Amino acid sequence: MPASLVAAPRRTGPPLTRFVGRDTEVAALVTAVRRTRLLSLVGPGGSGKTRLAHAVNDRLNEEARRPTWWVSLAPLDRPALLVAAVADVLGVAEVPGRSRPDMVVAHLREHPGLLVLDNCEHLVAACAGLVADLLRACPGLRVLTTSREPLAVTGETTWWVEGLSVPADLPAPNAADLADSQAVQLFADRARLARRDFTVTDDNAADIARLCRRLDGMPLVLELAAARLRVLPLPRIVALLDDAVSLLATTNRDVPARQATLRATLDWSYDLLPGPERELFARLSVFRGGFTVDGAAAVAGEDPTDTLNLLARLVDKSLVQARTDAAEERYRLLEVVRQYAAERLGDQRRAVAARHAAYLLDVARQAERGLSGADQPLWRDRLPRDR
Repeated sequence: MPASLVAAPRRTGPPLTRFVGRDTEVAALVTAVRRTRLLSLVGPGGSGKTRLAHAVNDRLNEEARRPTWWVSLAPLDRPALLVAAVADVLGVAEVPGRSRPDMVVAHLREHPGLLVLDNCEHLVAACAGLVADLLRACPGLRVLTTSREPLAVTGETTWWVEGLSVPADLPAPNAADLADSQAVQLFADRARLARRDFTVTDDNAADIARLCRRLDGMPLVLELAAARLRVLPLPRIVALLDDAVSLLATTNRDVPARQATLRATLDWSYDLLPGPERELFARLSVFRGGFTVDGAAAVAGEDPTDTLNLLARLVDKSLVQARTDAAEERYRLLEVVRQYAAERLGDQRRAVAARHAAYLLDVARQAERGLSGADQPLWRDRLPRDR
């Protein structure tokens, strides 16, 4: 194979900070890329999808078996630019009398490899159409995407990217208790960029553990928190986490605007939502823990079936997390996402809070009856979650 076909991928530039954690996940993803033709890394903004894709791509490049191409889609503001962006990365120039899509197909047929499409969510329909066409026309092509929602293309394997592992909730942790947490490792690494003498000690272990848990181990959010150490002591940052959306920001000039603040990162997702999804998203912020479909419908003031359909879309878009817990499906918003959603409630706040209180009062009344009957085990299991 000519050397030009195995050159390093063209991209906006390699990451300038150390990749921390997820070694096992990278190895599993490399294997998954070999086994499936379309692999989509899906997760909320700030979960580290792009960084994880870089790590996978770099690992595959080390093997130098096939060419890889990295296409950054975040700068594109309309679907019509998608094919041109891919063609530019492939090095496919415009030729009079030939369509650029046909030339892209011809190139990828002749040079089968891995095409990485980073940040597909704002162009998801166009990306789905292009990827489907390319996979049908180019048998040797494999595609890796990052997005806040799946492409929903036949044959797609979806890999949900979540936060890094956080420390156990111990009453008085010491530094040794935090050693295995990936979130702590990342926070400490980025904290040393802000304060070179920063270390994890027995004295600050409790604050670090609380911060990592409150931020759900989300890489971007941990990095923004670490950047605040330039101007605030750690205990003060932890004390301000109830308003993390306003607190967390960076002053680095080379960071994309949508990642410079936590608010901008969440705005990127929120602005892509249709009206009904925005309304449900905001109303769900009254739940500080997990909730059921019935709970969501009660606070939304909507039919449970309609609520489930909207909820499913919010799950697909990585704004709500779904968990099958025993026989009951439960949902939750990450804490920083919940804070942002609460800001969007506006003048609905009191009405939604009243519906929330009425719903939980009804749950308590059902529990009172259930705890004295045959359903006692079910209610003993459920009540701590709802509390």
